[in-house]
Amino acid sequence: MKINRRAFLSLTAISGASIFENSWSKSPIELLEKYHLSILQGHTTSSTSEFSVVHWKYQPITAEVVDPDGYTFTPKWAHTIERPDSDYQVLKLHFNTLSLNKTYRLILKETNGQIIDDRNFKTLDLSNGSPKIAVISCMNDYLHRKRMWKSLSDKKPDILFFIGDSVYADHPSRIERWAADPKQLWERFVESRNKLAVYKMKNLIPTLAIWDDHDFGSNNSNRHYPYAHESKDNFLTFFAQQGLGGHLEKGPGISMKFSAFGKDFYFLDGRSFRTAEGEANPSVFGREQENWLFSKLRTSSRPAWLITGSQWFGGYFEKEGYEYTHPSSFKIFLNELKNTDARVQFVSGDVHFSEVMEIEPEILGYTTLEITSSSIHSLTFPGWHKIKRNPRRVKSSSSHNFTLVEFSQKNTLNCRLECVGAGSRVLYSVRYGIPMENDTL
Repeated sequence: MKINRRAFLSLTAISGASIFENSWSKSPIELLEKYHLSILQGHTTSSTSEFSVVHWKYQPITAEVVDPDGYTFTPKWAHTIERPDSDYQVLKLHFNTLSLNKTYRLILKETNGQIIDDRNFKTLDLSNGSPKIAVISCMNDYLHRKRMWKSLSDKKPDILFFIGDSVYADHPSRIERWAADPKQLWERFVESRNKLAVYKMKNLIPTLAIWDDHDFGSNNSNRHYPYAHESKDNFLTFFAQQGLGGHLEKGPGISMKFSAFGKDFYFLDGRSFRTAEGEANPSVFGREQENWLFSKLRTSSRPAWLITGSQWFGGYFEKEGYEYTHPSSFKIFLNELKNTDARVQFVSGDVHFSEVMEIEPEILGYTTLEITSSSIHSLTFPGWHKIKRNPRRVKSSSSHNFTLVEFSQKNTLNCRLECVGAGSRVLYSVRYGIPMENDTL
């Protein structure tokens, strides 16, 4: 088999990363080979929680929740989704009438009553004014690093935001890449779910997710990807964010608004409506999604995060960011955003390095940030973040990492950012305050 130069370099990097990962396999990390199933805790409130469980379909399972006093909860609803050509299926669960400040057990059993998995979880205090949010992207399972998930667990975030490339569905092997059909989409999500340590942790963490190109199904993909509808169904199957109640509101595509901690978090779909290069009426989000977003921003007084997979102000990098690929649309978007009373921060991933950008006040009428968090374990190189100079950059790192954001109070965007690497090492930290209307800092 012939391998071109790019594939050879990728294979070399992946092999090296695999050797590095294996060197840590004997360290005392609770990563959970004893847990058989792949379990994700999804959308969670003070009294409810959703889960998705990936398991072998020839082993039927039941689920229950047990509180510290031994009281047992059965699911409000449970249903199974499968493909006839796969040996794995997804069990979706929703539990209600739960309480804050209790550690519950999620217990999975075989039909004969034998326990096959047992995890801990808590509900989520959405009124908390100083939550810890871990922002994570680019989770290439061929470069899986258990140590990174141990670092994340050690930081004890309240909630996880997966902001793109949680699965490399267009990579059927370490070195091959092509657009995924529905069968490949399902298979790659199953493979990633069965491998990554985040789904095997003893203590589960509420998680919300949006996609970027690789978990959408094709590199640098747009609205012309032929399996966009099937990809949406696939993504929503494996994550658990159906959202019952007013805290999670669905928008066009897979976009959603999550209202918590005195703030609004907009997870924006940057793939389903994205136009191709040179196409008329260029757009990343599409007019329907933009109208939905701006209507919400105009009617809410809460500060907001605008979250999408690719960078917003990444024009300097000449890669697939809004400012670079759709510059005329980006200017219109920013002008419309400036005409709202909203105060926003921008959040992104994709580029395989993390950075904090300070966005000048001329853009929106106030100084704000773009927080880029990438990658927790995907291909990168030392100094990758220094290839192009970014005049807006405050801090950056190209080591494997995630970003931990801790807000200081409700109804502001004042926060402390930590870029965290392996061994829970803080690669950089930033404190930032963004004045709200009528505030002085």
